[in-house]
Amino acid sequence: MRIDRSSFVAVVLGAALMGTGAAAEEPTGTKVVVRLPESNGQMPEAEKLVKSLEAVGPGTREARVLRRNEQGKTEIILELWGHFAPAAEIPRTLRDAFPVLAGATIDVSALAAADRPKLDPNEAPEGSKGKRVIVKKIVKRE
Repeated sequence: MRIDRSSFVAVVLGAALMGTGAAAEEPTGTKVVVRLPESNGQMPEAEKLVKSLEAVGPGTREARVLRRNEQGKTEIILELWGHFAPAAEIPRTLRDAFPVLAGATIDVSALAAADRPKLDPNEAPEGSKGKRVIVKKIVKRE
């Protein structure tokens, strides 16, 4: 099995961020569901939503985005893992960054560590057939 350099950097950085404790727990993620009626305006691009939620400083970030357009509403589901804004601050952060979301419904919940997706950009996540999916893994080093 051959590991390319970018995968190695991600694995090493991820291990460094998790610490060295033998009983270290898998980090949980955050699920953000943004629903916006089309009459309120156009939903911002998913990548810009994710970018606005990134925490300051170095750290590994992973995001899976599902976008649905149904019956006059646009819905974006963000599954965030890693170095992002705290869950309690997410609705305010999104509304401050995107005024069109002032009338949007924004639900935030925790994701169990077992729900963390295997982010392979060459494979569509389960349950995403027929939907636009963006899979992104960002590794920032200082």
